[in-house]
Amino acid sequence: MHLRTAALLSGALSALALALAPAAAQDAAAASGRSAIVIVVENNDTVARGGRDRWLHALDRFGEPLYARLLAAAARERWDRVVVLTDADATFARFAATLRALDAEGYTIDVVLDIHGSSRESRHNNRTSQGPDRLWFSGRPATAADIAALGRPRKLRLNAVYAVSCWGSRFNDAWIEAGARAANGAEDLNYFVLLSPLVFVRAFGAGADLASAARLAYEAEARFLDNEIADRALAPTYGAEGAARIHAARSSRRVQTGPSVLAACRRSPRLF
Repeated sequence: MHLRTAALLSGALSALALALAPAAAQDAAAASGRSAIVIVVENNDTVARGGRDRWLHALDRFGEPLYARLLAAAARERWDRVVVLTDADATFARFAATLRALDAEGYTIDVVLDIHGSSRESRHNNRTSQGPDRLWFSGRPATAADIAALGRPRKLRLNAVYAVSCWGSRFNDAWIEAGARAANGAEDLNYFVLLSPLVFVRAFGAGADLASAARLAYEAEARFLDNEIADRALAPTYGAEGAARIHAARSSRRVQTGPSVLAACRRSPRLF
């Protein structure tokens, strides 16, 4: 991917996210304290699966850092402190240390996870098994027990957790145990991961509650993937027939991606 192409993609994604995410009528209510957001972007098996596929290698080398920068730019408009972890920095140990450091500094922390997830459970007849419940940070994956342990010996100042990870909702209880006010995650396999994190950050940062922002992100992605542009983008690599098969498979599995929200909360920091 040339730098010019990467720049055009960056601008296009940003413009599309702005168009799909409605402008909030008002910011989140002001509150005492400082807000922080920790964003993790790491598709750590892309190159492993890609073999010699130059497109997948380009996505890992250029697309992932570009998307991380887009998310960071959107977040800086609303949060006092923005931390983005990707590639080698996106380990669970680094993530946990970042949360603890921000908590010690008095920040109330939102979390956005754009990483893979896995589970052996299926509620929608996926006919797939991707291993035990895990969130795939770089290096060692995290278990629900690892997430819950973030709240010991004292719960962290976590506000909302938004994850596009497959089976992310299986970690909701663990996030609450760690200190979060609310957590959102996919019930099963999740293919809606291209625009939804960026739309969510803009909508939630602008004042929507977690449930509303997650729904807006989900619906924006659904509209985008229903558009013929998705098939046209796939055709150069997979051919028209291959693109049609991918589209059909994606459509047949759409029921798997519904958001699962435990509670509604806004970006506003809360006092502890």
